[in-house]
Order: sequence, then C-alpha cells, then structure tokens
Amino acid sequence: MWLLDIPFRNKIKQSTSVEESLKARKRLKVFRRFWSVLLIIASCVLIIWIYVSNDATNETINGSNAMGRDIGMFIAFSMISGYKRIVGNVQSFSKEKYLEKHGDGFILYLRAFDTDYYTRDPRKISFEMQLAKAVKKKSGKKMCAIGMTKEVDAPYGADRVYVGDETWKEDVKELMEKASSVFILVSDRESCIWEIKQSAPILKNCCYIIKSKSEYESVKDEATSLIPFPTFEKLAEEMGSEEAKRMESGESMIGLKFDKGKYDVLSVGNLKDFVYKALYG
Repeated sequence: MWLLDIPFRNKIKQSTSVEESLKARKRLKVFRRFWSVLLIIASCVLIIWIYVSNDATNETINGSNAMGRDIGMFIAFSMISGYKRIVGNVQSFSKEKYLEKHGDGFILYLRAFDTDYYTRDPRKISFEMQLAKAVKKKSGKKMCAIGMTKEVDAPYGADRVYVGDETWKEDVKELMEKASSVFILVSDRESCIWEIKQSAPILKNCCYIIKSKSEYESVKDEATSLIPFPTFEKLAEEMGSEEAKRMESGESMIGLKFDKGKYDVLSVGNLKDFVYKALYG
C-alpha cells in the first residue's frame, strides 16, 4: 500500500492549490478502499493455499480445524484493525463543503500544527482524539480543525478542513464566526497568537486550553489589549498549588472560559466533564 500510494502522495505534495490537493485526496480515498479489500482477500487466499499445500487441514487444535481457526483470526483482525490501518485517515473537506454539511452546528478546534499526532494505528490515543470523542458525546456535534496543506493522512480526532495558504486567515475567521463553540489550544506561535486575537469578538463562545505556563504568558503579553487574560499567578490560585505545579511541569492542562466579564478555570483531567462545563457552563 505504501508503494501504491506514491503517485498520490507526490501529487498532494506537489499541488499548487487546495483544489488540486483535495482532488488527489478524494482519488486516494477511493483507491485505498478498493485495494485494501483486494489485499485482504488475497492474503486470505494465500493463507488457505499455504495450509492446503502443507496438508495443514488435517491438523486440529482441541478438536477444531487449525486452518479455520487461523483464517477466522486473520479475518477478525482485518475487520477490527487491519482494514482501518490500510485505509488510513485521508480526508478531503474544503471549507465550503464542510459548512454545507455541518453548518447548522459544529465545534472548531484551533491548535499549533506541531501538536498534531500522526499515526496509521487508530488504537493509539491522542489528546485531540479524546477531545473530539468527548465533544461528540456531550454535544452531539462534530469537531473540525484546519488541516496541514501537504499532509496525506490526517491525525485521528477532529475532521480536517483544508484551506488555501493565501486565504487561510479569512477562512479561519469565517469558521470561528460560524462555529457554535471554539476550543483553542494555547500556543505562542505567531499564527496561533493571531487566531487567539481573532477570538476576542466571540469570547463567550471560546474555551482556551493551557498546557504551558511560558506559552500562556507570551500569549497574554501579546493579546492583553484584546482579551483580559489573568496572570498565571491568579490562575494558580484558582487551580490550587498542586495542580499549578503539575501544569508547570507539563503533566496536566487547564481550561479558561470567559463569560460576562468573569473567568472560570476548568480542570481538563476528566475530558467529558471539562467539555460539558466549557460548552454549557
């Protein structure tokens, strides 16, 4: 599958517009689904042939047929995990298509691209995946995030929406305005600070997730004229000394929610409780 993917990967990486890359992703999705089924069937046939050629059909384990057991195990693995691994997580939403499908209610997740967790194994859990599941569980809504322009497989978690490099600011602003809620993973990257500043007009719909004291303080200094971020010391008072120490060391995260001139500090320890409080107070 890695070899068969090469033309599509090259097409996506060499694309000069979001429309071109989306077209390649759509073709890759169809291509992988077809070849995944074909390769699984071919593997089953190969295993049967190996057993038959080695007269393994005469072997029994606890009175059951060895070939039947192994074929059953292989098919079960293929259905549960193997198929998902081969198909991967190729997505092909443009901003327009996503708004057309989910415009009546979706939640936006903004973060720095370097926090994305790439894997072909859907059983490996990331913070984003857990957050997306909690959002779906508590609100019934889908969560989306801006996708990396040249990525082939998207990280598991939020739906990826692909926008042009030239228009990404306008596209992000539109998604922020139309989303019912926005979760922002605080980062001091320039693009992330710009996004945080754009959240000022929709402050009550936003929840800021803080994972680093130093990054939070940098963002606070940059955006303090637009958003009344409290000092970290005040946050620490709300959290308690132990929780503050854990956050400073990178062992935990906290949420910050504004409403009617006040702010609430939310624990991210239990994601379902955190999401419910962030969305409904």
